[in-house]
Amino acid sequence: MNPIKIFIADDHNLFRAGLIELLQEEEDFLIVGETSNEKEVYQSIIDTNPDVVLMDIDFGHNKEYAGIDVTEKITLEQDSQISIIMLTMHDEDSFVIKAFEAGAKGYVLKRSDPKTLMKTIRDVAKGGVILTSQQAEKVLNRFRQLRRHEIDEPFVHLTDGERKILQLVAEGITNPEIAEKLGVSKNTIRNRLALIFTKLHVNNRTQAAQMATKYDLFPKEE
Repeated sequence: MNPIKIFIADDHNLFRAGLIELLQEEEDFLIVGETSNEKEVYQSIIDTNPDVVLMDIDFGHNKEYAGIDVTEKITLEQDSQISIIMLTMHDEDSFVIKAFEAGAKGYVLKRSDPKTLMKTIRDVAKGGVILTSQQAEKVLNRFRQLRRHEIDEPFVHLTDGERKILQLVAEGITNPEIAEKLGVSKNTIRNRLALIFTKLHVNNRTQAAQMATKYDLFPKEE
């Protein structure tokens, strides 16, 4: 049986060193990479191609959801082949919700028992999404909130970036042109559009553009 390949992204050196030592004791775990450098974290993860990433939610100098930003980028550009577990001190609702919205498959507090982390890694590596009962309630409450608003404002759950992409789609701009305009890959635009379609409950670009027009989401300037 192949070991679970793990990458650790955390800028607290002592914590990261201790975590590596802990995980190396497990025969089915293999540490394939680590970093404390926010500028190299994304490429390092892609280069080592781990099964699971342990991501500090406060990773890097930009502490406001920095780890969440990297998680979203990996989720969108790698078709979710790399599973990410948030490892954090924060248990506030906003952090939990944003982490799972970004594509995290697990959320473990740094004060948790090591056995909890080990089990989460193994379960996530098998393809699961692991939430405690409290985390599940927070995510469900967020879902209910979005559903209540959806009737009056079907675009309420789109991010600013998704709204920008939808606007360009409504203007008739092609995927390659959107990718070039926003400075991202065509694969990223394809994945983001798939997420937009899911959120709007439509099947293609035409239906998304028609919905934007129907609700006058992007009124033309006179």
